[in-house]
Amino acid sequence: RRHELSTSQAAPYRDHEREPGRPGLPCRAEASRRRGLAPRREMPSRRRCGGGGVDGGGGDGGASGGCAAVSSAQLGAFFAGMTIRANCFPEATQWSEGERRAMSLFWPRLVHVLPPEVKFIADPEGTIMGANGLTGPRYIGQGTAEMRLVGALREVLADGHLGYEEVQCVLKDVLPVGSMGASSPSVNEALLAAFLIGQRMNRETDRELKGYCLAFDDELGPPPIADVNSLTHYGEPYDGNTRFFRSTLFVAAVRACYGEACLLHGVEWMPPKGGITEGQMLKFMGANTHLSPTQAKTLLEDKDTGFAYLNLQEACPPLHSIIGLREHIKKRPPLATSEKVQQFVRQVKLAGVISF
Repeated sequence: RRHELSTSQAAPYRDHEREPGRPGLPCRAEASRRRGLAPRREMPSRRRCGGGGVDGGGGDGGASGGCAAVSSAQLGAFFAGMTIRANCFPEATQWSEGERRAMSLFWPRLVHVLPPEVKFIADPEGTIMGANGLTGPRYIGQGTAEMRLVGALREVLADGHLGYEEVQCVLKDVLPVGSMGASSPSVNEALLAAFLIGQRMNRETDRELKGYCLAFDDELGPPPIADVNSLTHYGEPYDGNTRFFRSTLFVAAVRACYGEACLLHGVEWMPPKGGITEGQMLKFMGANTHLSPTQAKTLLEDKDTGFAYLNLQEACPPLHSIIGLREHIKKRPPLATSEKVQQFVRQVKLAGVISF
């Protein structure tokens, strides 16, 4: 059809760069400009970490081409995963040849810069790293809470499982935690991150999940009891949605209009997904998203309302305190399962829990 163009139509093509190998046609950048599109850009190469110690780039936060310092929680979660894979996973999913070479090359250097708790997580029994892994068998932690956590973590890193009471004791010892970077947290964040990730990799048992569910039931005293005919608890993933419509808030509100009391609970933001949550939507609409459980009970009993939302910050402060740690370990811990089935307000008659 190029030969059928009139002189006036073909003129613009003569004044622009032709695409190599295709005479008479404009280059892609020019064609994109005519369609109102920006020309395709080359993707920038990913910044790689430098070859320094734990911070990978001198701890300058990437200003000189390196990367930001690695947190204690990230180190704990990473080495816990590597240890469990080396000790407990089937041969096909244990360390690859590349991982073995990398560990052989870098571990003799890392052993001089890593803190003792991370060296313990990387080789708790001294059987993985050889002569450079002698810290693990001797490590006991500091303080009563940390010593109990180290004992439980040894079991977890060996593909073991804990009992209901053991999980409860560990959680009550270590939570609430200080914010990331706090000067004196109750336990080392590397140990706590390793514990949470290790339990998830081992596939927590029913007894362990029960411990997570009930550990803080009495944190604020007995939960209030709402005098309603029925109460539906909606527990969706706390980290929200990023790819599809989040309809639970509207479903619960419509059901409340029909006399079916509904209680939602969650947080405003949660890793790893960091998606849209009911807390964000309610806050955008001007609602009070920081009710106490007692205030929520009052709204549920109100026949003109029958609907309430509880933020984890008010409903269970110890579990809310771990959000910063979860941002660093990324993978969902067992708490991501247990938090969805919580019942922060109880009921006299019929109850239902909807969890996804």
